[in-house]
Order: sequence, then C-alpha cells, then structure tokens
Amino acid sequence: MQTSNTATLSWMNLLVDAGLYQSPTSGQSGGDQSQPISIYQPLPELGRWGGGRRLCVARGVRLDAVSNLGPVEDMRLRGKRYTGVLADVRWTLDEPAPWLAKPGVSEALAGELPAWRSARWHPGPKGWELTQRKSFVRVEDRWTVGDAVERAASTQSGPGSTKSTSGQRNTGDL
Repeated sequence: MQTSNTATLSWMNLLVDAGLYQSPTSGQSGGDQSQPISIYQPLPELGRWGGGRRLCVARGVRLDAVSNLGPVEDMRLRGKRYTGVLADVRWTLDEPAPWLAKPGVSEALAGELPAWRSARWHPGPKGWELTQRKSFVRVEDRWTVGDAVERAASTQSGPGSTKSTSGQRNTGDL
C-alpha cells in the first residue's frame, strides 16, 4: 500500500491494533516509477473473523429488549389490514469478537460499519447496541414482526420461497 494513502494506512493500522494484521514492513512498488509502500500481513485471527472482503464483529446478533410499546391499533402491511403495535427493539452482539475490547477499536469500527436494517450500531458501556422502531402485527393468533410479514408477502409467489418466522437470534454478516 502506498505510504501516501493516509486514509487506508490509518484503517490498516487500526486493524494492526485489533490484532488482525502484523505491523507493516517497508517495501518498494515494482515498475519504472517505484514508490515506497507499506506491506501488511494477515494474522490467523483475521481468518477466524473474516473472509473475502468482509470482517465480522460478532458471531450473530441477539434481541436484547423490546420497550416503548405504542397503542394496539389497525395497521396496513402490503395492502392488508392487521392489528399491530409499534415498539423499540434493541439488539446486541452475540459472541462479539474479542478484539473489539481493545481501546479505540470499537469506536473506530462502529463508524465504518454500514447501516444494518436502517439503523447504525454504536458501542456503549455494556457493548454494542442498535435500537430500531419496529411494527409487530397479529397473524394467525400470534404476534410477529411486521418485516417478516412483508418478506413473506413479497416471496410468497416466487418459486422455492419459504415462509419467514421471527426468532431471537439472527446470524449473518455484520
């Protein structure tokens, strides 16, 4: 990596601080216009938490709390009427990466993460949290997340589609 690329060097040095890469060594780029470069080598920890062009900060996410329940009222999802309620849903990381505990790493990484389901993660005193305002609706005598109803409605007519249900643990790329 070219030594003049300060933004990328800063990011790579953060990953060194996290224990995912070795400290850089100096080198020269090839070609007629050789320039100084920094060379970063991945450590085994990177393989346990990343792959391809992604870096996972946890093994999954967990529903932590539901609060600020609104009144039960009629709602429409995909043109269909349901009995529903709005509430705040707080998610936390399930099995967070150990390197998140290193000073400065969590704060820097939180700013680099893309929005997840229309909200941003933020580190706090009890770990990382994300709060969303969600709708819950009554379907077949059970409460379910409005997102699941909308996903099921959009995939219901497609080949190989499956009915989506809401659970307490959602794994995937974070």
